[in-house]
Amino acid sequence: MILSSGCSCARRGPAPAPLVLAMVAGLLLLACEREAKKGVGLLGLKAPTTLPQDTIANPFVRTPEGLFTRTVFAGDDEGLHLEVRELYLPPNGKAEGLRWSGGVLLEVVSGDGRATVGGGEGRAFPIGSTLSLDEGTPLAIVADSTPVMVLAYLIATKRGTP
Repeated sequence: MILSSGCSCARRGPAPAPLVLAMVAGLLLLACEREAKKGVGLLGLKAPTTLPQDTIANPFVRTPEGLFTRTVFAGDDEGLHLEVRELYLPPNGKAEGLRWSGGVLLEVVSGDGRATVGGGEGRAFPIGSTLSLDEGTPLAIVADSTPVMVLAYLIATKRGTP
């Protein structure tokens, strides 16, 4: 005979849902912990013994004038030679005596600086500004406290063509 004194231990029926969930979660944690202890560690990859070589296909090259440059595009068509170059001048850098063999259109895409054309008075050369020069016209660029990136669009006639 079962005496009912308000004790839940004498109660028969399904266990409450939170108790079942707690038991299942505890079993899963134990199983995961055991599985992790049996693991073999990292994937077994070995560190490379030599570092890879520079893989940049078209790196910047420093010019004698103090500018870093690289050719982005070059092509010839019907007597014309076309080039697009990226010009980079580090912060507080100065590049003097820049000349091109052909006409050039310069566009500042990053940074601020000053440009001096043909030895004249310098003028602001901020981001978004453009400047066009005839063949052989000397140019000097001075960067402010930020680097200056310029796109140069060069157009020249091929020698020997009208």
